[in-house]
Amino acid sequence: MRLPPWTACSSGNSSRRLATGKWRLDAEEQREEIVVRGQRTTVPSLVRGWIMGDVVGVEVSNLQSDKVTIKQVRLEGGGDEIVAFLSQPFTITPGQTRLVAIHLRQKRAIRKLTSQTSHEVQLNFITTTSLSKGARHSGTITFPIVNSSPSNPAVITSTYLSNSGAPTYASFRPPRATLTCSPIVLLALHGAGVDPATAPEWAPSIKPRQEEWIVFPLGLTEWGYDWHGPSLHDSFSAVQHLKSHLKGKWAKAHGLLEDVTSCEVKKLVVLGHSNGGQGAWYLISRYPDLVAGGVPAAGYVKIQDYVPYHLSVGHHYRDPSLTGVSAFAAGTQLQSILADHCQGIQILISSLASFDNDLYASNLVGLDILARHGVRLSLLTEIDRPFLQSIDDNVPVQHSRQYVTTVREWATSSYANGSQIQMSEVPETSHWWDSVFREDKTQHFIDELVESGKTIARNSDRLRERDKDQIEFTLATANPHETGSKHGFLIKELETPGRLSRIHVKLWTSETGLKMSQIETTNVYAFSIGPSPFPLRQIAQLSINVQPSIDLSTTEAPGVYRHFVQSSHDRTFSQTQTPPLARPYGPLLSILTTPRPLRIVIGTQGSSSRTEHLRSIARRLASDAYLYGRVDSIIQDDVPFLEKEHIVGESNVVLLGDSFSNSVTNKWGKDGRVPVTFLSPSAIKVHDRVFQAKHQGIIYLAAHPFCSSCLTLVLSGTDSLGLERACRFFPFRTGVSLPEWVVSSGAEDGQKGGIEAAGFWGRDWGWSESMSFL
Repeated sequence: MRLPPWTACSSGNSSRRLATGKWRLDAEEQREEIVVRGQRTTVPSLVRGWIMGDVVGVEVSNLQSDKVTIKQVRLEGGGDEIVAFLSQPFTITPGQTRLVAIHLRQKRAIRKLTSQTSHEVQLNFITTTSLSKGARHSGTITFPIVNSSPSNPAVITSTYLSNSGAPTYASFRPPRATLTCSPIVLLALHGAGVDPATAPEWAPSIKPRQEEWIVFPLGLTEWGYDWHGPSLHDSFSAVQHLKSHLKGKWAKAHGLLEDVTSCEVKKLVVLGHSNGGQGAWYLISRYPDLVAGGVPAAGYVKIQDYVPYHLSVGHHYRDPSLTGVSAFAAGTQLQSILADHCQGIQILISSLASFDNDLYASNLVGLDILARHGVRLSLLTEIDRPFLQSIDDNVPVQHSRQYVTTVREWATSSYANGSQIQMSEVPETSHWWDSVFREDKTQHFIDELVESGKTIARNSDRLRERDKDQIEFTLATANPHETGSKHGFLIKELETPGRLSRIHVKLWTSETGLKMSQIETTNVYAFSIGPSPFPLRQIAQLSINVQPSIDLSTTEAPGVYRHFVQSSHDRTFSQTQTPPLARPYGPLLSILTTPRPLRIVIGTQGSSSRTEHLRSIARRLASDAYLYGRVDSIIQDDVPFLEKEHIVGESNVVLLGDSFSNSVTNKWGKDGRVPVTFLSPSAIKVHDRVFQAKHQGIIYLAAHPFCSSCLTLVLSGTDSLGLERACRFFPFRTGVSLPEWVVSSGAEDGQKGGIEAAGFWGRDWGWSESMSFL
C-alpha cells in the first residue's frame, strides 16, 4: 500500500539514514461500523439506591465513512427510577471517538438492584446517518455499589462534565458529621499515572475528616496536564460539583437536611504527592487567596528541573536567543531581579514561564505550607552533624529544599507577614510512603490549618493573630487568566505578554490614622483591588510607582472592586469603573483549556487532495486531544460552520488551512489584529517577513470574534509537508516550549532545530518586537 506524502515522518533531509529493524503488526478486523465500548464507561457510585452523579460517559467510535449523529438514548432494565437523556444531538465524524455525555435524572431511590455489588442497566442509542435512520446500538452500564455512610465514610466516585464538556469523574470521601458543614475542602492531587478511583494506596493515605469533604480529582486522565490548564480547571470543577450536586445526593441517600450539610466552599487545603506535589505548589502559588495552605509531598519545582531539556535534539541547533536558558533561572529573589535585566529574548523558554512554580514563589509568603520529602541518613557528616541525602530516586529532595528556600527569601522584609513555610524531611523513606499524610506531624498541621481556615472563612472581617498593622508582599504572574488574587490585589492584564508580571504592595497606617498603600508594578497594564480579609483593605491613599497618590477615601464603599488601567500616553495608572477586557494568553497549549468542546474546522475551498489532508489532520488532532487529556472535539467543515458561527458558543476553535483553503480563516483573519497574511497557498507573511520555502508550516493563536475569553488557533503550511510540520507543533502534552506563534524551518533547514521563527503577540494581538524571533 502506498502512503500519502503527509504520512511519512520525513525530516526534510534525504541524506539522513533512518534506524531500521524488524517489527510485527497484528491487526484484528472490526466488523461493527459503530462501536459502543461499554468497558470504557465513566460511571458514578451507587449509595443506598442513589446515583452519586448526574452524567454517564460512554465511549463511541465511528468506524464508517459517514458521520453519525446520536439522536436519542434510552435505559432499559434495572427499574424505572432513572431517566437518561441527551442535552443535544451528538455527532461523531468518520474515524473519531467521543465520550458521549448521557445525562441522568433520578426520581427516587432504586428499589430493586440487579446484584449486591453492582446495578446494571441496558443503554440503547438511536443514531442517524445519510444512509440510515433510526439505527439502534446498545451497551451495558454498570453502577458499582458502595457502602458509604457518615459512620463509615468510604470513598465514592461521582461524575460531572469537564471544562470541555466531556464526562469525567473524581473520588470523594464524605465527612462523618451529619449536623454541621465546614467551609473548608481538602483537595488531594495524585501523582502521575494514578487513578484515584482504583489506586489502592492513594485515597486511604489521607484520614477521613469529621466535617470536611476530601476531593480526589482525576485531572481528566491519570497523567493529565501536570495539574496545569485543563487539569487545574478539572480540579475546580470537582469542587464545584461537590457543592452543586454531590452534597445534595449524599443528603438524600442518608436522610440528612441538605441545607445543613451543604454550605459554600470558601477555602481549600491542598495536598499532593509527586506530580501532585508539584500540582499543589502550582495551585497554591496561583490562587493564594483561595487556599488556607497545603502539604506538597515529594513534588518537583518545575518541569525544566525535572526533565533533561538539554537532551533535546533542537537544543544543539537553535539560535541561543530563541531557546537559551538563563543563567539566573534558579529562582531566588536576587536572581529573579538580575534575570529581569538580563539581555536575551529566550522566546521558547518564556513559553514555559506560566508553569514555572519558582517564578510564583513570592505568592506563597504568609501561607501555611508543610513541604515533605524522604531522605536517607548518611554516614557522612557535615560540620559534625548527620547529613541527610536524597533517597527519593524519582524526585530528589533538592526540589523541596530549593523551593522552600526561595519562598523564605521572598519573606525577608520586616513587614512581609512572615514565612509560614516548613520543610519536613522524613528519614529512610523513598519517593512514596503510605503514612506521608497520616503521620502525627502532618495530621497536626492539617488540623491546625483547617481550624485556622474555618476561622478566617466564617469571620472574614477578623484578622489572624499574626497579622500586623503593616504588610508587604509581591504578587507575580505570567498569565493573569490562571492566577488569582493575593490579599485582594489582582493583576488583570500584562503590558507585554510572554514576560513575567509583578506587583509589589506595601500597606500601613499613617500617623493620622489613614490607611495607606504603596504599589510598584512590573509589566502590569491593569490591576484590581477587591474585597479580601487583609488588615488594611479600606485604603484611603494609594500611590502607584512614582505618580501622585490617588484618593480612595470617597470613591467606593468597602466590598467593591477598584480597577486601575495604565495610560498609553504617559504610562500612569488611573481608576476606571469597569475592569479591562484582557485578551486570553498563550502559550499554544492554552488552546486545550476550552470552555466547551474544541471546534476543529476543516478548510474545503482548496484542492480535493488538500481537503482530504486537512481531514486527516482533524481526525488526528481530535484523537490525540482525547487520548492525552480527554478533551472533547467537534469536527466541522468550514462552510457549515460559517452558517452558524454566531452560535458557536464559548469554544476554542482550531482552523485548518490558510485563507485560500478555509473560508473561516479568510473571514476571521480580515480583522487584521494578528500580523499574519497568506499571500498565496505557498507564501505566508508574518509582520514584515515572507516565508515561502518548501515544507514550511505555521501555527499561531489569534482572537476569537465571538468570545472574548476564547482562543482561535490557525494551522497551515506552504505545502503538504509544511502542514505536517505545523501539525507536529500542536501541543498535546505539557512541557512543550512553544509560545503563541511558530514558523517551522523549511526543507533545507534541518540545522535550525525545526523552528525558523517564533514569539508572542502584543497586548492587543498585534506585533511584539521585544518578544519575537523573526
